[in-house]
Amino acid sequence: MSYFSRLFLFAGLLAVCLIAEKMYKKWSQPGFLLKGERLFAGDYMTFTDPQYNLGKGDVTIALWIKTVDRRPQMLVQKGGMNGADEPQYWLRINDFHGGLTFLTGDGDGHSAILSTADQLADGKWHHIVAVRQGPALRLYVDGYLKGEAIFPIKDCTTQQPLILGAQLNNFPHFAFEGAMEEVGIWPWAASLEEVKSLMAQTGADCL
Repeated sequence: MSYFSRLFLFAGLLAVCLIAEKMYKKWSQPGFLLKGERLFAGDYMTFTDPQYNLGKGDVTIALWIKTVDRRPQMLVQKGGMNGADEPQYWLRINDFHGGLTFLTGDGDGHSAILSTADQLADGKWHHIVAVRQGPALRLYVDGYLKGEAIFPIKDCTTQQPLILGAQLNNFPHFAFEGAMEEVGIWPWAASLEEVKSLMAQTGADCL
């Protein structure tokens, strides 16, 4: 191999390493709600940190889950303690077919809702990512884009707590029956490349 070929190869490897390091540092920033520990069926956690108050901003919600229960189960919820007439956002396994629903609402009765039909209640670990980028909502499962739609941007500002593993106004109904870990919420919209990077970075205990 010539000197210039080796130089070109080295430059390419260096660029790949720098990109990987940048992504690692991005996901290493504050945002993890559950890191290095696991939430099991019947448990739930609440958070009051204002950084999880989405407002009209972009967001990435990511987590690993494992369940065999096809009933509706809340994964992440903030707001809506008294129902649909309050600002809120949530991500849950939806009604009885084991897919996902991602909702953002401002309490006006016209929520933005995106669902997928993927069967997640199969007893295997799955990496779930919900993204809002401006008016776009996206859902990723195991590193693949499974749903995307455009809606009017909803202002989800609420002082109510964020909860993992249960529904604020309906516990123990819609409680999560499975295992959950590596849960994070970040105030930016992840790209597909970043979703795959996060999946690789957090999936060591789940694969």
